[in-house]
Parts: sequence; structure tokens; C-alpha cells
Amino acid sequence: MSSSNFHRNASRNRGLACSAEGCNVSRAPGVSPFCEKHKAAHERYGHPLGHAVRSKEYAVERELASKFLSKHADHAAVTAAVTWLDGWLRTAATGRDATARWWVRNLAEHGITALQILTEAAALFVYSRWHGRTLPDDERLTFAIGYRVLTLAPRIKRFGYCNGKAIHRSVRLGKVDRRAVGRRIRETLGVLFLNIALGLEAEEAKRRAKALALNQSFPAVED
Repeated sequence: MSSSNFHRNASRNRGLACSAEGCNVSRAPGVSPFCEKHKAAHERYGHPLGHAVRSKEYAVERELASKFLSKHADHAAVTAAVTWLDGWLRTAATGRDATARWWVRNLAEHGITALQILTEAAALFVYSRWHGRTLPDDERLTFAIGYRVLTLAPRIKRFGYCNGKAIHRSVRLGKVDRRAVGRRIRETLGVLFLNIALGLEAEEAKRRAKALALNQSFPAVED
């Protein structure tokens, strides 16, 4: 988009209402269809009405995914996923080009393992399947996986100065890296995540069937 076209579109955009559902606030400067609040949400969470999914919200799914992966550690799909993630971590750690290289390198430098990444991403997939109202679409799930995986390690910090004092400031995890990491993981491991979810649901169905059988009453015995 040329500079003149951008300014023309920005001028036309100014004064229009935010296009997020239920919002009538004026749009943010530029060409975004959203107000400042919904523009920020769209960039952080993949949707103007998106919000952060806290780690504790899917603690149950994480524990179930961890146990399932441990139980099936020798399964070909699990070993292939771990090998693929290991390769990504190693590539980024050596400084070679890789998706979200600096952030994935940060994971490697803090000792985050492929299995931890796999467990976190699988847990979020299962959570989204079981709590569809929280992560109701693919894009929000993609952003959630990217964010939660990349923040398994402490944020990258850069040295700088504030009011003449030396400080180390955390680097903001941007939209491009969140989306790129979440998308790459989902595109590569999506079938595995679905099979994990189906496996967990089958296990739960067996537990319920067993509990139901144990609570069955006996027929009355006739004299």
C-alpha cells in the first residue's frame, strides 16, 4: 500500500465505529477496523474479543495430557513429535534460522524440553475442545498455544536505561511470533492432538461405564 493510499484509507477510517461486536467506540488511528482496546486484543489473542487463558485454567487438562503422554511415551507419533520439537529447539539454540528463533532459543537456554512443549500445546488443544466458549475458533487457539509455549521460559530481557539508570526490561512477545509458533505447532501436530483428546475421552468413557456397572442394583430374588 502506497503512502498516499494509506493516508487516504486512514482518513476514511477515522470516525468510524469499531467493528467488534457490541462496541461503538471510534476506531484506532490508522486502518484498523477496531478501537484501541479491541485492536490490542486482536493482536495479542487472535480475535478482538479474545482474552488471555491463564495457566491454571487448564491445569486439569495439562495433568491428563502429561499422564497420557507418559503412558504412551513409546508410541510412534509421540516419539516423532518429540524428535521434531527437539530439532526445532536445537536449530534455534545454535543461532540458525528457525521460526521465532530468538524466542525458541530462549526456551532452549532455559532448559525447556520438547516434552514440556508437547504437553503444554496438547493440554490447550484438549482444553479448547472441552471448553469451546473460551477458545471458540482456530485462530484464538493458535495464539494461545504460541503464547503459552513461548512463555514456558522467563521472557527475553534487554539492557537499557530509564531516567539515567541501567535496567533490564522484558521484551514484549509480539503478534507475529505468537501466531507463527502456534500455527507451526498446530499444523505439524494437530492430528496427534486430536488423537490425544480422543484417547482421553475414551478413557473417561470407560471410567464412567465401570462406575455405572458398579452401581447397578441387583434384580429382586423371587421366593
